[in-house]
Amino acid sequence: MQRFLTAGLAVGLVVALVRGQDGPVTIKIRQQEVGDAVKQTETSSFSLKTTITGLGKPQERSEATTHKFVARQEVLDKAADAKSPTKWKWTLLAVEQTPEDKVKDAGLIGKPLVIEKKGDKLVGTFADGKPLSEEQERFFDAHQRMDADEKSFHAQVFPKKPVTVGEAWTADVAELGKSFDTAEIDLKKSSATGKLTKVYKKDGLTFGVLEFKVQLVLTKLRTVPKGQLKDGSMVLIDATYDLCIDGTSTAGTIASTVKVEMDAIDEVGVGNKTTMIMKNTLTTEPVKK
Repeated sequence: MQRFLTAGLAVGLVVALVRGQDGPVTIKIRQQEVGDAVKQTETSSFSLKTTITGLGKPQERSEATTHKFVARQEVLDKAADAKSPTKWKWTLLAVEQTPEDKVKDAGLIGKPLVIEKKGDKLVGTFADGKPLSEEQERFFDAHQRMDADEKSFHAQVFPKKPVTVGEAWTADVAELGKSFDTAEIDLKKSSATGKLTKVYKKDGLTFGVLEFKVQLVLTKLRTVPKGQLKDGSMVLIDATYDLCIDGTSTAGTIASTVKVEMDAIDEVGVGNKTTMIMKNTLTTEPVKK
């Protein structure tokens, strides 16, 4: 959930061509094919504030970080009936983070990895076949696993039929709730909407701006079966996609803000009130070989 809303331009939606700005528009996101290469630049900020009560004097903890991540990815293989690649080359180009003492690239900058999907798992090795160290495995696993989760999340909120500029639609809250594995969702009180706000031309391509708003009302912690969540516990998501929608390019930018509010109390009366805010901007640029 930490990034929750970031990568995911190639979500594999099967749609028709854009029909024009005055009529219904069917959003077509390019599916990555063998030989496609992109550069992705991601900037993000993360803040967390926690207050523990019930153990004497309230205990407060807070932290804040900023992060920049640049990587190049090239598709090496894709099954004929697959919506996403099964093998690609991935190169970490840069990592920046504040506080600076937390910067850890695991020695991967500038060293191409070959990533292959085997079943439900992504396996990474160096281009020469050498395995990753334990630290490199942890770095790779964290970034790649979250990326896969996000693609699934984004695929659920895109419109399933043509829409006109200014038109709103709703997404399946039950499916979205599956992406949040720490708490149960009140489906009746939760909501998820999207809207196409603009269609325009850029470098001969058709771009569109889509806005998404999601509110997931949390009712019960799965991680603390006998604990309780107080009213007001929820996940709020605001995201804006500005990307190519005619299926010819993976170019685009996603900007999102995720706010998580949880006010919980466990079975022995210890309270934990948490506010977490994540802001993220991801820009994808096609790279010529």
